[in-house]
Amino acid sequence: MTGKDFSARLALTNEQLAALRAKHGNLEDWWKARFGHGFDRLTQSEARYLERTKDADTIRDRLAEAE
Repeated sequence: MTGKDFSARLALTNEQLAALRAKHGNLEDWWKARFGHGFDRLTQSEARYLERTKDADTIRDRLAEAE
C-alpha cells in the first residue's frame, strides 16, 4: 500500500481529539447536527484534515461547495 504513516491508523488519538476540539470546538455542535456524530467518531485522517484547516468557516464553506 502507498499511504502515509498517519493514514495507517484509523482511530484518532485522545491527543488529536483534544487538539481538534481546542481549535474547532465551536464547530462540533454544528457537525453533530449536520452529520449525526461528534468529532470523536472521525477517523484519524479526517480529524487531521480538519485540524489543519484554518478556521470553522472554511470547513463549512468547503462542505457547502461539495454539495
